[in-house]
Order: sequence, then C-alpha cells, then structure tokens
Amino acid sequence: MPTPSAERTNAKNRHPALIMAVDDDPFTLESFSRFLKKQGYQVQTADNGAAALILCQQRKPDIIMMDATMPGLDGFQTCRKIKENSALNDIPIIMVTGLEDADSVSRAFTSGAEEYITKPVNWAVLEQRLKLLLAHRNAEKDLLEYAFNLAKSNHDLEAFAYIVSHDLKEPLNLIQAFAQRLEKKCGDQLGEKGHEYLRRINHSASHMQQLIDGLLYYARITTTKEPFTSVPLGALIENIVKDLEIELDKVEARIEIGELPTLEADPILMEQLFRNLFSNALKYRSENRPPLISISATPLFASNGTEEKKWEIVIHDNGLGFDNRDQEKIFAMFQRLDQGKKLPGTGIGLAICRRIAEQHQGSIRASSIVDQGSSFYLVLPEKQKS
Repeated sequence: MPTPSAERTNAKNRHPALIMAVDDDPFTLESFSRFLKKQGYQVQTADNGAAALILCQQRKPDIIMMDATMPGLDGFQTCRKIKENSALNDIPIIMVTGLEDADSVSRAFTSGAEEYITKPVNWAVLEQRLKLLLAHRNAEKDLLEYAFNLAKSNHDLEAFAYIVSHDLKEPLNLIQAFAQRLEKKCGDQLGEKGHEYLRRINHSASHMQQLIDGLLYYARITTTKEPFTSVPLGALIENIVKDLEIELDKVEARIEIGELPTLEADPILMEQLFRNLFSNALKYRSENRPPLISISATPLFASNGTEEKKWEIVIHDNGLGFDNRDQEKIFAMFQRLDQGKKLPGTGIGLAICRRIAEQHQGSIRASSIVDQGSSFYLVLPEKQKS
C-alpha cells in the first residue's frame, strides 16, 4: 500500500500532483489553494474559464476543480472544451458548485465532469475524492506505460503477462481500497449522490480489470500454444450465435451464415476471434435500423498452384461504419474510434483478432463506409504448415 504522500503524486515522476482550481470568487480560490497546499499538492488557479484553458495547455494539471457559474465561459462550457481537446481530455474534472438541481448535475456529467461536489464544500469528502481520482488516473497511466513500453521493446511475452497479471493489479486494488475507505469513513455524509459516485468508481475499476484481463489474454496468445485440430467454422459460428441469442433478440438482429469451411486451427482462439468480431458488430450498430450481420467464405488458390489452399472469410454488418483512413488504426492496441457516442470497451478486441489471425499464418483487414457498415476480411489457411 503506498504511503500517504504517494497518494498525492502524479504517475510519471512521482512529484506532487498539480491540481487546478477554477473559480471567479477570490475568497473561494484562496480557500481551495490553502486546502490543497496543506494536503501536499501543487496548486494552479484561474478565475475564469478562458484563463483555465490557456493554463491547461501551458502546464497540464492532474485534476481540475471547476466552478459551474462563472462570467463569460462558464464551468460547463469550459469542461466541454477541455474534453473536446485530445491533448487534455484525460484530465479528471470535479465540478464544485452551489448548484444542487438535477439539471445542473446532468449538465455537468454531460459536459464530461467525472465528479460533482456542492458548496459549502465538505473538505473530508473532497480530500477522498481527490485521492480516488488521482489513484485512478495514476493507475491508468501506469497501465498504459507498462503496456506500450513492453510491447514496443518486444520483451519476453511471458514476463509481460506476469507484469500485467500481478504488478498492474496493485493500482487497481488501491482504487478499490480507497472506495471502501470512503464508504467506511464518510458514508453517512455522502448521501444518495455520493453512493452513486462510489458505484461509478466500482464500474471504472471493473473496466480496468477487463483491460488487464484483455492484455493478459493478448500476451498469452503466442506464449500458450494448443495443438491445432480440425475446426468446423459453421458449427463454431452457430454456437456463438446461440450464446449471443438474448442480445441479438433484444436489438432484433438478423444473422446470415453462408457455407463455411473446416480449418486446422486452435478452436479456443478461433472462437475468441469470431466472438470479438460479432460482438464488435453489435456494439457499433446503427440506431436507425436493426443489425444485419453476415458471414461467408470464398476459397483462394495461388495462380501457380504451389501454395496450399486458403479461405477468405468475410464478416459484414450494416452498422455505424468508420472512415477508411482508420482501417489500420482500429487494429492497434487501445485504439477506439469516436463514433459520436460513448460505448463500453477496452480498445484491445481487434488487436486480439489480428494477433490470432497472424498466429494462424493468416491476416485480417477491414473496409467501411460511414453509416452504411463495415466488412472484415480474414484470410486463413485450410491447413497449418508444420
């Protein structure tokens, strides 16, 4: 468990975290500044939204505490502009305001705020919120830094898997521990909103667990090799469709399955590959029409007849689609396209698909038309080379 001072540091160099306080009232700013310095944080202040935006770009803070009602650019507008900036949108924002009505709370979260605290401020609650947000932010930074550095340097994947499954669980445990501490020490003061925030924290922790599990699975694809066996893709796809039956019925999805071959493959990896692709098609469905997902296969032969037979398997959907300029980007780790709405996910699923395809001496690519649908093209050999 980190020391109290470590809880107040940023992830990169472990120097005191920088907290920005934004409020048009000088007395409130001075109160925030005294409180934050007493807690061991670095402090940056701004008395209006426009100044806050400039300061954020000059020296990126770790957390922003923002008043909602300010002249000129108010807190809601400033929050939205920060979240629209790709260089700043990962900064957690706490809306600190005297507004208590449901509409203001809704506007704050719609604008991108992670937390909402009403004035007069309960300093004990604010202290715990800052610790939780900072722990969460540090954990995400640690996770990304570990993943990118290890992947880029191509270290031993077994060591990578160990780090993901063990070392990266410590910051996750820290988040959960602070959530429990907040519940125990400040539960009576939190009220209904506070308990809703705890629910959001636990939801984020669950998302991070999925991310860690995804990274672990990604690393193990090449380190854990099962014997290849004959895998009838038709039966495999039918089983996946049965597993997704409730979700398919809920959105009135239609599935079209063509004649599919039997391939020499790892059945567990094949199931994961196609399950990811079907789940992806459902996740990025259009709200304007029921989902239609089709899968078909075409045999491929080399012109000189020397290469062994391969199959091109096409999974097509009529969903949201994406810009074809992103057709390589979508297969990179942690890459998620902005589809105009917030969707769950880790940004690892398609990277796993590519790794599985390559593990089977195959390939995967995609093409798409925005708001018309996407097609994923898998090329896999019928028999694996020994």
